[in-house]
Amino acid sequence: MKIRRKTGGGSFTLKTMEITGAATALSIFASIAGCGDPGSGSNTSPASEMTWTSLAAENLVADASCTACHEAEPEVDRRIGASPGPRILGADGVGARLSPAAIRNRVRGHGAESGLRMPDLLHGLDDAEQAVAVEELVQFLVEQGGPIPTDATRMEISTARIAQGASLWESVGCTACHGVDAGDALGFDDLAGAWTFESLADFLGDPLTVHPGGRMPSLALSDDERRSIAAFLLAGGDMTKTTASKPGLQLEFFEGEFDGVGPIDAVGGDVDPVRVPVPGLGPYAGRDRFGLHLSGEIEIPTSGRWNFYLTSDDGSGLQIDGRTVVANPGIHGAVMKRGSVDLDAGRHAIDIGMFEASGGEVLSLSWSGPGVARQPVPAEAFFSDAVVLDAGWADFELDTDLARRGAERFAQTGCTACHVPDMPRPRAIAGAPPLASLVAGRGCLSPDVPAAAPEYDFDAEELALLDDFVSNVRALLQPLPADVAVAHAMTRLDCIACHERPDVGGPSVEARARFASDDDAELGDEGRIPPPLDGVGNKLRLEALRDVLAHGTKVRPYMKTRMPIFGDAQTRDLVVHLAASDSIAADGREPEFDEERVAVGHALTGTDGVSCVQCHTVAGHPALGIPAVDLATMHTRIRPGWFRKHLLDPQKTNPGTRMTASWGNGGTERIFPELLGGDPVKQVDAIRSYLSLGESMPLPKGVVPDAGEYALIPIDEPILFGTFMRDVSPRTIAVGLPENLHFAWDAEHARLAKAWRGAFMDAEGTWRGRAGQLETPEGRSVLQMPDGPAIAMLETRDAAWPTANARDAAGLRNGAWRFAGVTRDDERRPAFNSELDGVRITERPLPRIAEGGTSLIRRFTVGSDAGRGDLYMRAAIATSIELAAGEGDERIWTINGERTVRVSGANSFVREDPGGMKELIVKVPLKMVGREDVDFEGAFEVELAW
Repeated sequence: MKIRRKTGGGSFTLKTMEITGAATALSIFASIAGCGDPGSGSNTSPASEMTWTSLAAENLVADASCTACHEAEPEVDRRIGASPGPRILGADGVGARLSPAAIRNRVRGHGAESGLRMPDLLHGLDDAEQAVAVEELVQFLVEQGGPIPTDATRMEISTARIAQGASLWESVGCTACHGVDAGDALGFDDLAGAWTFESLADFLGDPLTVHPGGRMPSLALSDDERRSIAAFLLAGGDMTKTTASKPGLQLEFFEGEFDGVGPIDAVGGDVDPVRVPVPGLGPYAGRDRFGLHLSGEIEIPTSGRWNFYLTSDDGSGLQIDGRTVVANPGIHGAVMKRGSVDLDAGRHAIDIGMFEASGGEVLSLSWSGPGVARQPVPAEAFFSDAVVLDAGWADFELDTDLARRGAERFAQTGCTACHVPDMPRPRAIAGAPPLASLVAGRGCLSPDVPAAAPEYDFDAEELALLDDFVSNVRALLQPLPADVAVAHAMTRLDCIACHERPDVGGPSVEARARFASDDDAELGDEGRIPPPLDGVGNKLRLEALRDVLAHGTKVRPYMKTRMPIFGDAQTRDLVVHLAASDSIAADGREPEFDEERVAVGHALTGTDGVSCVQCHTVAGHPALGIPAVDLATMHTRIRPGWFRKHLLDPQKTNPGTRMTASWGNGGTERIFPELLGGDPVKQVDAIRSYLSLGESMPLPKGVVPDAGEYALIPIDEPILFGTFMRDVSPRTIAVGLPENLHFAWDAEHARLAKAWRGAFMDAEGTWRGRAGQLETPEGRSVLQMPDGPAIAMLETRDAAWPTANARDAAGLRNGAWRFAGVTRDDERRPAFNSELDGVRITERPLPRIAEGGTSLIRRFTVGSDAGRGDLYMRAAIATSIELAAGEGDERIWTINGERTVRVSGANSFVREDPGGMKELIVKVPLKMVGREDVDFEGAFEVELAW
């Protein structure tokens, strides 16, 4: 297997860097690995301890996992960044992934086939002894999850899926490391002889499980994508043959219980697939507890927008070219759902999933489009060209006795040092000298490696690097300067295959030409080439850096190449080094926040201002033009100083960008003089204050919500929507606010049930067809409130809280509660009224504009004709509730270390329920007021910030 950074086995030179305070310069190369024997002393000079570093040598040592055998100080381990070998043991071990022949080749070839730098631990044995050792190890390793049945290597896959895989190979980022020619890079025959379709697809979906060191990062492939790429990779070489194109779709049957849209991504089935002329149940009508997957191609007669109508009982889903067009999930009767998609004339990959729980079952598909009235999709529109995959694996007979001896040899030879790093060091390496005692030219660093030492086949250039390394090993106790540490990590992780950073490197001209963007993203190179990383530690907040490096967080929807996911372990230090190298302290200060500035920022962002919405998505709502980075993510990602500089002079922060310089002349022109005196800096800071609301930003002028016909979008005033809501009750009143903060009131239990930000609700399940479906919030950041009533009468402050749906001795649910309706204020904001044993309770939920996201204030007014001290409000339930600030009737509490609750106007305290959970309780205050309408009254607020 070839990987771009290892091509040719040689080295490539990056730019020279100089360590601060050192007289010597650092020449950086791409490299691989090394080791040695103890000597009588160190030949490291005092000066070298402070100035020496070699990216090439240190990355070589990391790649060879030298510290797995040669113990090093924690500072050295951290600086080198050594990573463990692939995980190969257990039920999900190498035997469940690879063929016995492939395992044998890897043991004999020391990992060369997979591009790994694995040493030869058997070179000291004669040929006969080596053969025995190899067979023992192979038997043991095949036993780790295997052997794979040979019939698992034979299956049919549609040509449409293979074509989709080829397209994904070129677009999502595979070519950055492997090159365009997958056959040359990976070896089609080698892949077919090593992997099954399922095992390769599983590996592509989660490579970090196998390679926790991030050698093969994840590209966050969907199930459909990983299967398509696996199909493409396995469909090369001599092990394929293509059948003639046949009418109809392949139908695969899966027995068992399913949910959602059924097994739409599953491949294989419990029986051989059958061919059906049109989407339907085939021979499986009348059964219960099964799922179906139909796949093939659909021929679109005319380019344009096509509507698809999918009817099923129970759930179903339709994908075309890997994109979901219709989702009709869940257990239900014969329900039709519609979806639309723009398609070019010709054939497209189609996948339909469906499941049946019990009772009746239905599946059908209709369409309408240019010149075609709504009608069932005709049989002549469906085809399936199947590629038959058959690698011809030989049967393997597992010998448990040999496998047992292989397990012993696996431990005795020291394999566990790399592959099971958490185990104690095996005897084979227990006496290995520490890294600091190694001597150049000795042991595995010798041109003629002794029989007892691992053989890495280092070439002369690599041995020279390793000699230099061991001569200066004490220097590794000194941490690298941040900029040099960044260069080390970026080269080791091969970031420069996609990104450019001064003094480190960047993608080649050929590689830059391969990056692509969506066709409708008219952003030039900025829209297709991953962004440069100069100054990125000052551009992004620390958490944003951590998210994008460890988790591949995607913010550029137009860019096809994906940010790889390397995992926390491999990127933790890089995040810190980027921030230390690049960040400017002054750029971390946020502008002053107040509602007036938020209002100015709101106005400037819309079409009557600098029109950010012309290019930028807003909280998921599409831009008027180019779909650039979502404004709702800006504040949590970008540091305030960089944000200000970028808006005032975008060409300075990002040369060549198509971002408009709205303030002109380097950000000095005064526009909109009526807003904050026309001061450009204050206006930009106002935009930032507005963006700090995140998902709860009120939509700027000009944004046209892209929503379905049943979407509820509060713009000028609140929306009240009665519905059945999942996890609430049949008597739910959902309230959407223009501030993009929404909540659900549970009239069944007199409580606030949920609050969330972003999109409000989709009413299709309530208003369409039979209706009555359980709805869920459309937005994100959903906050779940405690079950049961919000306010209750307790005999003592320690009495148990009434449970949801409990009935008292009189048969009344949750006591003598009565929902007393909804009233609205002048701004049409609702207040919810209820009564309990002569007590009148009004709760008015209100938004409060706050930096970081709008918070929710629960304003309570409680009235009674008699004074009483048995009323309490339950504000939160959590595993941890800690007092953050305040005393008496003004306190702020931290919930699970993640969010806060502020209680104002009433005493609040924490208690523990019988299950060990913490409860935040508020004592309802009642004072005599002596009015005609009420004798005793109390008011307090509970503010929720999350």
